[in-house]
Amino acid sequence: MKRIRPALRTFGTFLRTPTLSRSIIALLALALLLLLAVNTATLVMIQRTSNYNDTVDHSQQVRLAAKDTLMLLTDAETGQRGFMLTARTEYLGVHDNAVAKLPAVIARLEALVEGDAESSARVVKVKQMARDRLALMDETVNLTRTGRIGEAVSRIRGGRARL
Repeated sequence: MKRIRPALRTFGTFLRTPTLSRSIIALLALALLLLLAVNTATLVMIQRTSNYNDTVDHSQQVRLAAKDTLMLLTDAETGQRGFMLTARTEYLGVHDNAVAKLPAVIARLEALVEGDAESSARVVKVKQMARDRLALMDETVNLTRTGRIGEAVSRIRGGRARL
């Protein structure tokens, strides 16, 4: 304690004495404080930018999974209609391939929106619509296989084709 008091007195005298060295040290201290403030602000901005980038990346992944779902449903429908028009089974390969891949893509979409109640509700709706659409496709493909193309076409024309 005895050593600290003289040091504090010397420091107090230094602060009260208007000299060039005191002014230079004060300006350097101010410059260091400004530099610290700028660096802190930069660090905060970098962290926020990183968070925004993560959000954008996640949104892009959700959009890609939704697009993949739509593309697979379109491929399944293309194969179904190609088979109905031509009765050639190679079109069913496109249909069956899309139908086989669809559950994994929908599961990926569900996993991506797991924490978001609004998006999860949308995915549940899309999943149900896809299920209904695939059931209609399966029904029309089976009708076409048994030679009842007219019935299959009437099911599509009956309004259940657009979900």
